[in-house]
Amino acid sequence: MSEEWRFGEFDIDESYVDFFGVDIVQGRNLFIGDRYQDRDSPVKYLLNETAVKMIGWDQPIGKRFGRAGRIDGVIVGVIGDFHLGSLHHQIPPLVFRQGSIKFLYLKIAPQNMPETLQFIGQMWKELLPERPFTYAFLDEKLDRTNYEKEIQLSQVFSAFSALAILISCLGLLGLVSFMVERRTKEIGIRKVVGASEYDILRLFLKEFLFLVVISNAIALPIAYWGIHQWLESFAYRTQADITIFTGTGLLTLFITGITVGFLILKNARRNPVDALRYE
Repeated sequence: MSEEWRFGEFDIDESYVDFFGVDIVQGRNLFIGDRYQDRDSPVKYLLNETAVKMIGWDQPIGKRFGRAGRIDGVIVGVIGDFHLGSLHHQIPPLVFRQGSIKFLYLKIAPQNMPETLQFIGQMWKELLPERPFTYAFLDEKLDRTNYEKEIQLSQVFSAFSALAILISCLGLLGLVSFMVERRTKEIGIRKVVGASEYDILRLFLKEFLFLVVISNAIALPIAYWGIHQWLESFAYRTQADITIFTGTGLLTLFITGITVGFLILKNARRNPVDALRYE
């Protein structure tokens, strides 16, 4: 009595496994001779590890196998799981057999790319003049097919992040300038009573950096939670790297320190008499 399962099925040739660097876990690869056997010979199948686990076979090699209710073949090999689609979804059970090939895959070196593509196009026209030559890069095709939403979100977030950083820097510059102007007399008095430029700088830096630390303590946990929630939409995902958030916090401290330090030192180097006269 046979059982039925649902698989994704692909027609490939004998070079597919080696070309894409897929591991043979059990058994063998498809041979070129498997393609030209007579009708009475069993069809040779490769299954991925997920398919074998779903069926529950420990030793699948040599097991009878088929499709659409016809047990017309035998399993000759098991290949390692690999992603054919988006990382949003788990790897499905897959079956591979030799059949009609709809696509030709080529590996080309990045050097002289236009000349290489032109040469391939010329060879194509000589061999198959009745068929138009069209091509696509596999990585770009996978990105467009599976991650178009993520790419668009990344572009939007990058634009808004750059705008937010610019506005924040301008706001910080304006705030520091305003605070320095208001406390010009205080800076002059501190210099008169013996405070050095770096004493004044340290005082102001302490105030502003404390505010930055507080803002980071509020913003970074929220950002970590948001990224973690986004990663949850992937069946296979990395972990949110804490060093990214640490680096972001340090970068904000650095930008604040440079901005505040420049304006404070500029004001602290003024003649204290001029500062008091200004008031």
